[in-house]
Amino acid sequence: MSQSGALFVNAPVGAGVLTITGNNGLPVSPTELGDVEIIGAGDITVTGDPETNTLTITSAAVATGFTADDTLIAHPAAGNLNIFGGANITTSVPAANTIQIALTNNVNITGLLNVAGKVDVGGAIVAMGNITGKDLTANDSLVVNGVSVTHDINNNGVLISTGPTQLSALGIGVVQASAVGILSSTYGTNGQLLIGSGAAPVWSNITSPDGTIVVTNGAGTISLSSGAAVATTFNGKAGTAVPAFGALTITGDANINTVGAGRTITTSLANNITLGGSLTTGTTITSGGIITANAGLTVTAGNANINAGGLTVGGISQLVGAVTSGGTFTSNSLGSGFVANSAAGMNAFSTTNGNVATANGNIISTYGTTAGSHLVATTDLTLPATVLPGVLMNASSGLVSSTTGTQDGQLLIADSVLGPVWNKLTAGTGIAITYGGPSTGNITITNTGVGGSKAAFFAQPSANITKATGDGYIYLFTGTTCTSVFDVLGNFNLSTSTFTALTTGVYQFNFIVGIALGDLNTPYLITQFIYTPFSQFFNKNMITQGNAGGTSAIISAEFTLNLYLNLGDIITFGIQATSSKTHLSRNCDIFAAKTYIQGIQIS
Repeated sequence: MSQSGALFVNAPVGAGVLTITGNNGLPVSPTELGDVEIIGAGDITVTGDPETNTLTITSAAVATGFTADDTLIAHPAAGNLNIFGGANITTSVPAANTIQIALTNNVNITGLLNVAGKVDVGGAIVAMGNITGKDLTANDSLVVNGVSVTHDINNNGVLISTGPTQLSALGIGVVQASAVGILSSTYGTNGQLLIGSGAAPVWSNITSPDGTIVVTNGAGTISLSSGAAVATTFNGKAGTAVPAFGALTITGDANINTVGAGRTITTSLANNITLGGSLTTGTTITSGGIITANAGLTVTAGNANINAGGLTVGGISQLVGAVTSGGTFTSNSLGSGFVANSAAGMNAFSTTNGNVATANGNIISTYGTTAGSHLVATTDLTLPATVLPGVLMNASSGLVSSTTGTQDGQLLIADSVLGPVWNKLTAGTGIAITYGGPSTGNITITNTGVGGSKAAFFAQPSANITKATGDGYIYLFTGTTCTSVFDVLGNFNLSTSTFTALTTGVYQFNFIVGIALGDLNTPYLITQFIYTPFSQFFNKNMITQGNAGGTSAIISAEFTLNLYLNLGDIITFGIQATSSKTHLSRNCDIFAAKTYIQGIQIS
């Protein structure tokens, strides 16, 4: 800091300040006017006051005292202030103008440690009291000599200890948490296991309710043994089976069923039995289904009675008791009939003078049935599925077969020489015949109009049609329900107001419309339309409605047209009224009593 003094201008020599000398540098003399400038540098400011003849030298705010946690104040000495760390605190100077304060690597706190954030310690955490926190990480060990460790799981807290965790308040055993998170240790008696219970796990022993397993508990051991003699091998008529992983599979063949349920395996015969060899019984064979004997069936005495199902025999001649003796073959309910297999062309089943009859069942023959006199079926006679649906016909040899026509629309027509034959009808003069497509079975016969009745009709709308036209809109009669005065051949559809030509020819149509125009004394262009599938025809009339009749006066427009139509052509009719006043809306009415459509076939 520079020195200061008073300066006298024009003072006698030796009466004032001649020079001013600072801490450094040479003396400074006044200017000719006797002035010496004193200027502060850095944090020093020099302020002059001419009224008081003073210069005030000040510096920026600088702390001269430092208050500690114990409320005592430390003052710099010779411009120096010491900053030292206490317990668990260390200070260092990482840069010339920086003092760094940090915790020591090993922190020992005799009181309470309360941290709002996360605690992450590279070494061990040792607490003489309680530990309470949200995130606790001990990369070495966690030792609590106090009462408890409170882990804030409600705020997703984390408790991590990569080393051993010591809870001195707990004894030997398994540590469990209560519903509120309090840890405790328990241990069971000899042989007990910690078993889940749906709530807190409990210590319990393994037991065998049925006594088949003997459980012996010891200190840290459990011994399990069988309570009775157990088979380890199972001998069959051929071979020996050994359980694998405590399981033994018992299966049946094609005729044996096995069903396991609980501790029981039930074996039974299958509903349908197939034997590769023979079946011999000393008394009776009873079957609710079908009995099939591929090598023949021999009945040495008695009868063969089938109460339900069927009997299939490979060699019917071996049915001794039922056919060749005085016994009787009866069938009370043959669900699928009687089946006897033989070579093609050979009789599978025959009677010399008797009949083959079933009261309610079927007789099935794969290669045909021959009847010496007649074949009677009281219900249905079914041919093989390979035969097309058709009509049964008897050939000269007596063979009954199914036959059908080769073309759609053919009919079975009698022939005194050849017998009935399939053929189509022949259309004569004035007749047209149309045959339906596949699966229709239709034949349509129509009169072409030569020498027969011709189409003729007369129809009117059922009611007046208000605001039908008037602004250039074409009103079609296709949606108008009409009333028919007469319709000879029914060509005119009353609900759609359309005509359909049933034959090809020339038709004449007369279309008359009674219309009430919307504006009096206004010219209207009335256009009548007759539409065909190949073109449209129209007739135009310029009509003006005068005042004489008022708005109730009705103007008539008539259109007569001759058309050549093909079979099936449909004709529709329409009317359009256009006014010279383009702003007019649809305001013309059609009167039913003076509107009609009529037509006639003229050739």
